Amino acid sequence: MTDGEVGPRLGSVMVGPGTLSTIRRLVWTRSTLWLIGNSLAALASRSIYAAEQWGIVVLIARAATPATVGMYGLALAIVTPLFGLFSLDLRSLLATDYHGRHQTTQYVAVRFATAVLAVLCALAGVVAFGYSSTLLVVVLLVALRKLFEGLSDILFAVMQKHERMDLPARSAAVKMVGSLAVVAVAVSSTHSLPLALGGLALVSLGTLVIYDARLVRRVEPTTLWRADLGGEHGLVRQAVPLGLVSALIALQTSLPRYFLAAQHGDTMVGHLTVLSHFLIAGAIVNGAFQQSAGPRLARYFTTWRPKRFVWAVAALCGASAVLGVAGVGSVVWLGSVILAVVYGAAYAEFADVLPWLMAAGIASYVLASVSTALTVMRRLTVQVVAAACGALACLVASWMFVPTSGLKGAAWAILAASVANLVVTGLGLAGEMRRARRASGFRAAASLAARGRT
Repeated sequence: MTDGEVGPRLGSVMVGPGTLSTIRRLVWTRSTLWLIGNSLAALASRSIYAAEQWGIVVLIARAATPATVGMYGLALAIVTPLFGLFSLDLRSLLATDYHGRHQTTQYVAVRFATAVLAVLCALAGVVAFGYSSTLLVVVLLVALRKLFEGLSDILFAVMQKHERMDLPARSAAVKMVGSLAVVAVAVSSTHSLPLALGGLALVSLGTLVIYDARLVRRVEPTTLWRADLGGEHGLVRQAVPLGLVSALIALQTSLPRYFLAAQHGDTMVGHLTVLSHFLIAGAIVNGAFQQSAGPRLARYFTTWRPKRFVWAVAALCGASAVLGVAGVGSVVWLGSVILAVVYGAAYAEFADVLPWLMAAGIASYVLASVSTALTVMRRLTVQVVAAACGALACLVASWMFVPTSGLKGAAWAILAASVANLVVTGLGLAGEMRRARRASGFRAAASLAARGRT
């Protein structure tokens, strides 16, 4: 093609060689390539973590009874909401703290103190409700593992802030190998759930001290473990809404387990735990999108580039929806086969529940993207209200459907919670964007008026 010729036509727009070169330069800039690589590393990290959690359940399910899996699932249902509340979702705040409002050591100090509180509250809850001593031991071990993982999570936030998601991926791979090896040996040789969970806690502690503490020095060489008690109160006040959101979202999957345990026993809880890991695995993969894009969204919003911010949020929501639809399609066609191959024939009889759970995944995955945008905007109260609506919907649906419909009723309750949460959160984001645009317009008008007076 000569210089005088016209380039290819895209729709009704004539594109010349110069335009194509500009497009190529836009796509293959260093920033874009770095974002793609960081997204792939985040996806690898989340996928490895999902494989670890899923592998643990598979090993327990194959070596023990559904009732044993149910005890593990009930322990998770007790511990996870508490750690969601007390962890305050500090990782999101630290990774998007573009202006450095708080020191990293303050995040570490708050995470450790609140994690210890979560452990104590979990144990107190088991004792108060009169659960067995075996469940008390299981809850203690699960909570200790969560504590160690929470400290590693803060170090991962430092790496994420510096857009080095390859480092958490390395840590996840090391911990996965150790965790699965420990569980495989423990459950195959002793069939003891507490022994397996004790080994998991030790693996998490060893990974934190020996590996993660060294990795974080590559991006932030300062000592992160020293006590820094200067500004925690402000950080806690800012993070409390996020903690409430995390706890309320965790309750949306835990409440049906409480009703199942009371109405149908630990065996049904075991089946729900097995089925829920399809949804959890997708959520972990979906979280890679938000983790990799969070710092970039924070930059767009802080420097007020609204078009880029809106398009980035739309892209995140679209990717999350595609992931959820793919999950529904896969379990509709292959659900019973997957359950029989992965867990055993005993778990395949409830394959008809899987599509309902994965339908809830569509709403929850898109919700995660919308919530990331609101966190970047520091609009946290909206998320609390939305999560409370979701938890209330889950409670009502569990009360209505679980006693009579069992596992399918539990899936309906999780679906109702996800849809209610997404609707309220989406409306909140739309309102916050309108207010942000109006505020920007007022600032621009004031700037022009000031220039006119000079």
